[in-house]
Amino acid sequence: MLGTLVELNYNDDARESADYIINTQAYLKIILHACKYPTRTVNGILLAQKPNENDSSNQITISDVVPLFHNWHTLTPMLEVGLQQIDIYANQNKLNVVGYYHANERIDDNKLPPFGQKIASKILEKFNNAIALVVQNTKLSPEKPEIAIVVIIHPDE
Repeated sequence: MLGTLVELNYNDDARESADYIINTQAYLKIILHACKYPTRTVNGILLAQKPNENDSSNQITISDVVPLFHNWHTLTPMLEVGLQQIDIYANQNKLNVVGYYHANERIDDNKLPPFGQKIASKILEKFNNAIALVVQNTKLSPEKPEIAIVVIIHPDE
């Protein structure tokens, strides 16, 4: 593991509170996916280690991400197959699917589009503390590096 990059805290009366930590490798996979295809919409799934049964903390460490697409950004049969494969991979590696990430094709667009909201909502049905991350394309600059994600807690935000 390369280390901790970002801590995200939230408290919502409708759900348990959780502390998210994104390790560097997972964050860089998101950013590099967006940078490799700067004129396309890209997306993927966030994975976290399954907590120990004795662990009472609500800390969720995002340890990996699985890039999905850089060509299609609609709900398609390919998305269904991709999500099933990610679910199998997660179960085999003792991981949970905990969220969704998205980078828009336009540099000034920091919103989660409707199809992203639907994917995030499906993850929320299976994982109570699911989040979505949206890449802020305007912050992807080697001259002035800064954290380039916006956290979406409710997928309809």
